[in-house]
Amino acid sequence: MTSPSEPVDIADITHVLNEEPVETPAPRPRGDKTSQVELEQRIRAVVKWIVRGLPYSEVVESCENGFGVCESTAARYVAEANKRIRETNAKDRDLEIAKAKARYELLLQLSSQDKQYSAAINANNSLVKLLGLAEPDKIEHGASDTLTQLVSQIRGGDPKEPV
Repeated sequence: MTSPSEPVDIADITHVLNEEPVETPAPRPRGDKTSQVELEQRIRAVVKWIVRGLPYSEVVESCENGFGVCESTAARYVAEANKRIRETNAKDRDLEIAKAKARYELLLQLSSQDKQYSAAINANNSLVKLLGLAEPDKIEHGASDTLTQLVSQIRGGDPKEPV
């Protein structure tokens, strides 16, 4: 069993939809301290409910009825489950970006060697976009700027001159 602070294994999330319904541990009388093992089981159950698409209100209600906890404790379970899902997906996203970067770099190299410059340029442009290196120009403006001044600045004119 993993500790509550560790992210849920991606296999737990990707196979959730094919599993049997989530069994909730028997509710404990209010006021009793929940063990780490029981807390982990509860968080994993909440992760599965969220991944299955249950609305927030139903997840909270399921926690209240199934675990015998108050609404604020159920909200903490949901927050922890969301955190684990986010962490798992962030790791996957980083891996996917790294793999795409490697593919684009290989394509760029092979295209250049074969003198397929159009393909090389496309691969390079895709790589730049993937890495977020081609951000659009940003326009500096303050709360006192008028719409006319902003339009003028966008068009490349003097922001003090009327449009």
